[in-house]
Amino acid sequence: MHIGNKEIEIDVESTDVFIKFDPVESIEIKKELLEMSANSISSMIISERYKALREKEIKTRTFMKKTLNEIENMTGSLIEILPKGKKDKMPVEEKEMEEFEKEKEKVEKEAVKETKAKKVVEKIKQKEVRKVPMTKEESLEQQLLDIKRKLSGL
Repeated sequence: MHIGNKEIEIDVESTDVFIKFDPVESIEIKKELLEMSANSISSMIISERYKALREKEIKTRTFMKKTLNEIENMTGSLIEILPKGKKDKMPVEEKEMEEFEKEKEKVEKEAVKETKAKKVVEKIKQKEVRKVPMTKEESLEQQLLDIKRKLSGL
């Protein structure tokens, strides 16, 4: 019996089916079978290597964890055994330096405030010098500003 390019032999007595391939096709199929078996073997090798490395990693991790726990226990016992040190009071020189720094900051803040106040006073003086005779409304505004300034100074 022929199906396409393939010749199929059927044995009436058995249920086995045999397919006859061309020599070129049979060589290609054998190559593919060999490639697939080579790929499966390389996959098995990689899988076995991975398993071995994973086991080694797990053993190393457990060893490290045990070792770290032992070290932690040893340091804890050492801390308990060693005498406790007393905290020394701050030397006199350091206290004096801290006090000096605090005073310095206070003086700097006051100096900044003074310079700001001087600038405000100078601006007011300059405005007074530049002014020409005021209208009634301007003089009222000026009086209001003076009152506010005096109130803020109290």
